[in-house]
Amino acid sequence: MRSAGCVINDLADQSFDQKVERTKTRPLAAGALTKHQALSFLVLLLGGAFLILLQLKKITILMGFFFLPLVILYPFMKRWTYWPQLFLGLVFNGGILMAWVDGKGALSLEPLLLYGAGIFWTLGYDTVYGYQDKEEDEGLGLKSTALLFKDQLKPFLLGCFSVMIFLLISIGVYNEYTKIYYGILISLYSWFIYQVWFLNSNDKQNLLALFRNQKWVGFWVLGAILLGRI
Repeated sequence: MRSAGCVINDLADQSFDQKVERTKTRPLAAGALTKHQALSFLVLLLGGAFLILLQLKKITILMGFFFLPLVILYPFMKRWTYWPQLFLGLVFNGGILMAWVDGKGALSLEPLLLYGAGIFWTLGYDTVYGYQDKEEDEGLGLKSTALLFKDQLKPFLLGCFSVMIFLLISIGVYNEYTKIYYGILISLYSWFIYQVWFLNSNDKQNLLALFRNQKWVGFWVLGAILLGRI
């Protein structure tokens, strides 16, 4: 579904991507793929996702059908609101709720806290991603948190990551995790501060590096949860 979302995004933004330096080499924007090919690949991805969804509980299937229109709607949010990154967080962290419901049968406080942490994490790292194109997006009339907070990028990022860590700490309190859990979260928060402190908002390579470094965060949190049970 993540891949399907990317295809939908590239289909919706093809005309914009052709005018942005960073995105003009994307397959659709560059003409390496046709819309027909992209749509065929999208059908393949959605079909595979649908077959997986059918193996799950009825309530999870219903949740899947609830999130699908939101996935399709996301690429258009940058035309209407300065908060497309928040919408992205709401949509693409939905798997947390679906997995929990399918495993446990109902929602509880714990997955909601994790869902919230995922939203604020996404809000932070995707703002960094969007900051690379802020001048071009502004010229095209597009909106994002990168444009809304362009003069307060570092405080905004620290705020997002701080809320994320707070929600993860709340999960630890809720589950009575050991001190190891909190120690790992402190190290993660210190790493966030380090990344933001040395962030150069005028250097696109620096921005991209911070964005790519987020790939380690999931492992960090998973390690905290596993070791926090010891």
